[in-house]
Amino acid sequence: MSLYREVVVVREAVERLYKRIVRVLPAKEGTEEWWAREDELAMEDYRTGKYTEYASVDEYVKVMEKKLGL
Repeated sequence: MSLYREVVVVREAVERLYKRIVRVLPAKEGTEEWWAREDELAMEDYRTGKYTEYASVDEYVKVMEKKLGL
């Protein structure tokens, strides 16, 4: 049983290390790691309120046209 617990501890440590590496090194766009990081960043933005709500698609299009100078 002790050996099993050691394996679990090592596995958890490897997972934490992997997450730290993924944060530091840029992943190739479109890879599983890239999508995981993008999802994580989006959820952080959502939790901290860094997003904009639009009442309709038309409102969103008008804002984007204005930003792009169209």
